[in-house]
Amino acid sequence: MLAAGRVQVQRAGDRLDDAVRGNDRPALFQPGVVVDRDLRELGHLLPPQAGHPAHPVVQRQPAPHRVDLAAGTPEEVGEFSVALGHLPIVAPAGRRRLGRCVLGSDGPVVALRGGGSGPMLESSEPKDLMIMSYPTGRPATWFVTGTSRGLGLDLVKALLDRGANVAATTRSTERLLAALDGHDTTNLLPLRVRLTDEDQVTDAIRQTEERFGALAVVVNNAGYGYLAAVEETTDADVRQMFDVQINGTWNVLRAALPGFRAARAGHVINISSILGLVSFPGWGLYCAAKYAVEGMSESLAAEVADHGIKITIVEPGYFNADFLTSDSLALPERTTDGYPAIREMVATHQAMPGSQLGDPAKAAAAIIAIAERGDGPLRQQLGSDSSGIAAAKVQMLTADIEAGRELAHSTDYVR
Repeated sequence: MLAAGRVQVQRAGDRLDDAVRGNDRPALFQPGVVVDRDLRELGHLLPPQAGHPAHPVVQRQPAPHRVDLAAGTPEEVGEFSVALGHLPIVAPAGRRRLGRCVLGSDGPVVALRGGGSGPMLESSEPKDLMIMSYPTGRPATWFVTGTSRGLGLDLVKALLDRGANVAATTRSTERLLAALDGHDTTNLLPLRVRLTDEDQVTDAIRQTEERFGALAVVVNNAGYGYLAAVEETTDADVRQMFDVQINGTWNVLRAALPGFRAARAGHVINISSILGLVSFPGWGLYCAAKYAVEGMSESLAAEVADHGIKITIVEPGYFNADFLTSDSLALPERTTDGYPAIREMVATHQAMPGSQLGDPAKAAAAIIAIAERGDGPLRQQLGSDSSGIAAAKVQMLTADIEAGRELAHSTDYVR
């Protein structure tokens, strides 16, 4: 959530060109006005700007400090101006600019371009405006992969209980629906999708948008574990892991991002692991795939920031889900006798289910909070074990950089 400043005036009806000329009442919308009705129905309430249609407003309670941008395309809505106080307009790293900034007599003025499911201005305290893209006046639409068990299933349950629209991909819709027994599935769209098939993924996104409208959040959760020495990992094992973790995720992103860009809003949450940040023996293939997810996600975050799209990498630790069961943890077909410690690690992990620190229901609630707030860090650890391991990795990396600084600098040209 991006704090933009403090509104100085609350008068609706003034135009952007008035603000540019230094009018002392440059705010087009006042706190408490929600723009979400048919453009023709209430068009008389505000005069049009030059070259744009009239902008309707309608009062809605109980949201006295919220301002929604109008439904419709940018061409239908036009440009909105909000007068801000003398605070500077700050766009933190990874967040898009709000729009064109011009100077009025009371300080900077931001011109915002709205869209059908575009950004929303919200005030958590009177007259403090912030930017959000998560819908609050209607059910948000989530597209979640890997949902028939584990964290994905807990996330679907929590979303349905909150009234969200959920498109849930799985290899078995029957297993998903059985696991949701007792939950209201009115807002559920179960989708049998092979994520490595780009056409199936594209069709799944299309079905979701036809059923629910524009997407708000995409969660790439599908995946599985693999525990073996690097030497024991076959070419087929590597290809299959990367096909699911990387190609599958990429297929979802290619299908979902055009809609997000058109709306200038949306949130992608890629479920990685603390093993996407820190490597342990026996987890080489899994770590390689999760490191790739994190590298791609970090590039993506920079690429789409100006489109109003948020990217979050979630790094869970050990959670009491199905990840360490035979359904989700793969082992090599053949092993060698050269890695007894890894055999012990396999046995330890197979005996671990039920004793993990993490509560998957709380993890699901945390993921929902990340999307609702929209202001979290690029990387979010889940679990005290994950947080502690991440902190230790930072210390180790800092020590390595310091130890190698002299040699690193010695390789520069002397000019």
